[in-house]
Amino acid sequence: MVGRSRCALLLKGFSSCLVGISFNGAETVNALPHWVPGLLITSTFIGFLGYLIQGFDILFVISGVIFGIGFIGAGFTVWLHPVR
Repeated sequence: MVGRSRCALLLKGFSSCLVGISFNGAETVNALPHWVPGLLITSTFIGFLGYLIQGFDILFVISGVIFGIGFIGAGFTVWLHPVR
């Protein structure tokens, strides 16, 4: 399905994006809905499980879809409610 080295690279990208959003303080000032960081955190954990457990590669694909939904949610929130 997806090569192990590509999976590791994507997990690093997911994790760095998650850390960037978390440390940016978006959740503490309520700039994003609470479900957006929840989806990003969930996708990271599901991605790690899909990477570590043999035979569950589909979990890694599902984590990418969940991450995409969370990222789109963050984008729409920023686009529709710009900070002034």
